[in-house]
Amino acid sequence: MPPGRSSSSQTPSSGWERSTRTSPSPGSRGITPEALNLAWERGYLVKLIGEVPALTVKPMLVPRRSPLAVGGTLNVASIETDLSGTITVTGLGAGSIETASAIVSDIVSIYTSRQVDG
Repeated sequence: MPPGRSSSSQTPSSGWERSTRTSPSPGSRGITPEALNLAWERGYLVKLIGEVPALTVKPMLVPRRSPLAVGGTLNVASIETDLSGTITVTGLGAGSIETASAIVSDIVSIYTSRQVDG
């Protein structure tokens, strides 16, 4: 499995490295396959992490067994709270199936609202 997946038998793959190098996010530019392999050898993944107080998104090292080490089109939000500790939510992100589902949902919503409005 490529880095970013949650399996204990993960190994780096050229496909994941290629997608990182061609990502439109400016935060991932300049991350080399060598850097990804070095992180992997030391038990980490490189993930784009957004920090709300700082309003930044940048690549950071994440331990492979961390709840933030999701793969594929999954997204993660982890929130630190005073009363409940850390709350982590994982869900589908932007992939072809997710995008198609959102488009169909929008079309149905528009059609329904036009039927009600007349």
